[in-house]
Amino acid sequence: MDRPDGRGTAREDRPDGDGEEAGGGDAAPTDLALCDDWAALFHRVFAVYAGRLWPLLVVASLPAVPITLLGQALLVAPARDGVYLNGAPETAIDPLATPYLVATGIAVLLGLAVAPVVLGGATLLGTAALLGRRISPRQAWRAALPRYFTTLTWILLLITLLVGSLAFFLWALSAEWEEVLTAVLVLGALIPLLTLLTVSLPLALVEGHGPFRALWEAARLARRRFGTHLLLVSLSYGVSVAAGTGLERALLRWTDLVEGGPVLLATTVLAGLLAAPLSLLLACAAVVYSGTAGPENPFATPRPARYDERGRLVSLPREQHRHADQGPVRALDLVRVGARLPEPAPDRSSGLGGPRAVVVPALVLAVFGAPLSGPALLAANPFGLPEMDSHPVVSVGGDELSVSMRPTDQGAMIGVAAGRVVDVQVCDPECRSVHEGSPGRHGNGVLVGDGGAQWTVWREYLHEDASPNDGARYAPHPDSGLYWMSCADVTDCETPDEEVQLRHFTGDHYDTASGITRLADGRLLVASSVRHDDDAGADPGGLRLYLCADTSCADPETVLFPPELTVGGFLTDGDFLTPAASPGGGYAMAVTDTVRGTLSVVACAEESCTDPEITEIRGERFYSEHESRLRGRFGARVEFRSDGTPVLAYREPQGGRARVVDCHDPLCAEFTDTAVTGPGWARPVPGLAVDSQDRVHVLTPDFVQERLVLLSCQDRSCARTSATPLEALTGAEPAVTVLALDGADRPHMLWGQGQSHASFSGWTDFDADARYLRCAEPLCGSRW
Repeated sequence: MDRPDGRGTAREDRPDGDGEEAGGGDAAPTDLALCDDWAALFHRVFAVYAGRLWPLLVVASLPAVPITLLGQALLVAPARDGVYLNGAPETAIDPLATPYLVATGIAVLLGLAVAPVVLGGATLLGTAALLGRRISPRQAWRAALPRYFTTLTWILLLITLLVGSLAFFLWALSAEWEEVLTAVLVLGALIPLLTLLTVSLPLALVEGHGPFRALWEAARLARRRFGTHLLLVSLSYGVSVAAGTGLERALLRWTDLVEGGPVLLATTVLAGLLAAPLSLLLACAAVVYSGTAGPENPFATPRPARYDERGRLVSLPREQHRHADQGPVRALDLVRVGARLPEPAPDRSSGLGGPRAVVVPALVLAVFGAPLSGPALLAANPFGLPEMDSHPVVSVGGDELSVSMRPTDQGAMIGVAAGRVVDVQVCDPECRSVHEGSPGRHGNGVLVGDGGAQWTVWREYLHEDASPNDGARYAPHPDSGLYWMSCADVTDCETPDEEVQLRHFTGDHYDTASGITRLADGRLLVASSVRHDDDAGADPGGLRLYLCADTSCADPETVLFPPELTVGGFLTDGDFLTPAASPGGGYAMAVTDTVRGTLSVVACAEESCTDPEITEIRGERFYSEHESRLRGRFGARVEFRSDGTPVLAYREPQGGRARVVDCHDPLCAEFTDTAVTGPGWARPVPGLAVDSQDRVHVLTPDFVQERLVLLSCQDRSCARTSATPLEALTGAEPAVTVLALDGADRPHMLWGQGQSHASFSGWTDFDADARYLRCAEPLCGSRW
């Protein structure tokens, strides 16, 4: 058994190679000192951090400048194709593309080649400073070069340990192990090994061991100090995590910074730079600590044991005598360390030479300029990508809907008629629901603008006084039909300002649809359609127009249409009845029948027109009633040029090509129908808008490039287009595309994607995730 006074421990306690033949009689350098008290150890760590921060940054940054710049290039390169979303670049470049993977692989290999010099130099400089010796960055690099492969092996061991632990964890989960038990097992093995491996690096570099012998010596050094080592290593990695992920999450939660934004990226990079030296010093402090603790309280700091200059135990405090038979306890060998550390630097300079007025700015540029160059370039948007705001619109949860969107000074008003309800959102630019109308049947319509909203709701009433089993309960009800409602201020609209029954229809409410627009003279046009029912009474159904003088819609003028003009589909909603007002008076309306797949235009060139012209754009596409889940997307949109000619946009039911219809005259008696995209597997109705220069723009997914694009027609017929790529498609199914331009031709868009799934009732439901997008530049920066 070792004696408490240290006699009999000389051979066992010293590292291999020590002894008289290794210079055992040498004295330890007087400038090197261990620390046996916790408070003094942490005081020394923070004092060294404050006094040697700049040399630590220089020694870690300067050799890595080329690799850092290459990494910044890889950070900025994907921003050449994509969009800036809420200030953060969203790349459309595939990260698994071969050129990008090759460049990343080269950067990783070069970084691995430089890492031993960076890590080794910083570890030597930090450990020497903790022991009391000041060395320059140049001395640290020179001392790290002979230990290059030791440090490289340590890096590879660390990577192997982490990757192996992760691989085992994933394998265990795939083998259906209990998740909590697996995590406990992995962490229980990883934490002790990671602690020993971390402590072994400074020990290997300052005592001159190989990487594997250093692990053994780290285990010896951890005797009765493992709790201390564990705490210091945990703090070391904790500081790095807190300055990286922790700071990022805190800033995202408590500030307006966005994930991936240049400001957030620069903040975390700068915090990481300043935290890295402290993390390193905490890890190196484990080899400087010479206090011991008993097993009962491994984190305590009892009266210190005494060691000679070779790190060998001389005496133990009385309370630890009973643990002396558990094996030798050692500390850092200061004689060996003194022989391997560079001599103290002669002055406080960096040792790099050159005029201070030149060296210092160059070092500042290398240390801070290189890692911050990437965020700075991203903030400058060097590739001129479109800049957009993006905010969720919670009222859009499906794909069967019609939408009215009107840009405002702060954002936009969005009215959504979906299913059985009408919802109005105000985006300024964050979207919030300000009004949800009373429920009704399918086929509702909505119009927003000037702070107010008007909407229509189909309602079918039962005779509540009759019993449920009485057929009279379902007899025609005089209150059934289309109701008109209006609010001048939609934010204060608990009860509509106006609510009237606009259309009395007592038949069965099938294939219902409606739409609203405001004409150039201020009148309101309300279009409605319901399937013909000869037993319905005075109103047998079909398409009707109501021209209201004001929002009260009292005594409207009625326009009837032939029964052959059918609209909508069974129990579905969409842009099937879409009216638009001509700037010179008159109107045009896109009429879609999902049953047969027809599309027609109803146009009137005069303000008081009672006999509109009907032009068939697309004939029947189906031999029998079409019943697929895509029926809600068979609609169309219509806008006007300043000369009074309508423009339509729709998507082919078969093939999925987006098409633009250019009417040659106000009644659209002649037109040109042009495909502006290739085939597509989804069928969202294209967004359509006409800018201040009478140019037509279409918002649509491009299924070849897998991008949401803003197509700008370069001629009247849209035979030639230019595409401004916006967002990359995520793999979800595109379902909603709505486009509106403000007075400065800045696009405001509603964009929704989602997934279809079978419902409990046997129908196919669609869950959409919609967002309001707003470009900061006219036409999203489109170049003609």
